[in-house]
Amino acid sequence: MGRKNIVAVAIIFAQIIVLALYQYALPTKANATNFAYLRLDRLSASTSLPLTGTVCLQPQTTGTQSQIVVQFPASFTVSGTQGNWSVNTTNLPSGTTAWPGITGPSAGASISGTTVTFAGYALLSTSTTYCFKFSGGTAVQSNLGSTTGTVTGKIQTFSVTQPFATNPGAAIDNYNYAESLVTNPNDVIAVTATVSASFTFSISTASALFPSTGIVTSGHGSVAGPTITVTASGNSHNGWIAWVQSANGALSSPSSGGSITSTYNAGSATDLSSVNSGYTILASQLANNPTIDNFYGTTDGNGIDTKWEQIAHGTAPTAGDQFLMTLKAKASASTPAANDYSDTISVTGAGQF
Repeated sequence: MGRKNIVAVAIIFAQIIVLALYQYALPTKANATNFAYLRLDRLSASTSLPLTGTVCLQPQTTGTQSQIVVQFPASFTVSGTQGNWSVNTTNLPSGTTAWPGITGPSAGASISGTTVTFAGYALLSTSTTYCFKFSGGTAVQSNLGSTTGTVTGKIQTFSVTQPFATNPGAAIDNYNYAESLVTNPNDVIAVTATVSASFTFSISTASALFPSTGIVTSGHGSVAGPTITVTASGNSHNGWIAWVQSANGALSSPSSGGSITSTYNAGSATDLSSVNSGYTILASQLANNPTIDNFYGTTDGNGIDTKWEQIAHGTAPTAGDQFLMTLKAKASASTPAANDYSDTISVTGAGQF
């Protein structure tokens, strides 16, 4: 082998050795998937907003962390009183785990300037994200200051024999973080909405007929058919009301001049068996059990006035409250015979929005 070839081989061999030594001399890098973050509850730079938020960490190693040191941005006001600080592990970010044994600052050099030291148990997995929530007390005690724009801080963990040791040694986890603070209250969104009002009201039939054999003159009288189903639906928060009204206040016969009068009683129901003649509506509950009003739901119901009288109501939004109306009548022995007795009953309703 010639002299030049020997020199070339020596140079290549030396480069290989240097590269190998350089690689081993480099510090080991953290897994690129490990991370830490500080999530503030508000991002408005304001001395009226308390310093609260969440610290999360996916550790680089396991089994050694016992101090968590959070350096808040220099522009923040950070309470130096240990009793103003508190921690909890409720309502943490989805997919995270409560930081085991987390406690607030309570001994030694636990607060220095804007740096606060918390204590916790060792973390057991490098693939788990551990979190805790913190509060620095009231806005007077700890707040986000008045500096807008990017502010920075640091999250570190240490392994020490006693929590809050003055010289904890080298950091196990060491992460810088940044926050972007905006002018108050530009970190919140005021949301308003309108739900359109809706109300539907219907009756099941437009006619009712008493028996063709004639209205009886005894007992509780005769019943007209079919019975009438009233349905109310709507989103009125105070429910709805239904009213009834008679055009004549009676079943009247133009050909004979006869009349079966309907008498509305404000304080009691009508018992057709105890009167000579009468004409009533009897109401009863169906779907969702609306309230039947003004004695229309007892005995033979109540008379039908020529002015509007409340017959039923609901008290809340509904997809379909229903009640049943039954027309009843009793003739006297002296009521003129005729086949043209009639009346017109109006039923209306309204939602209470």
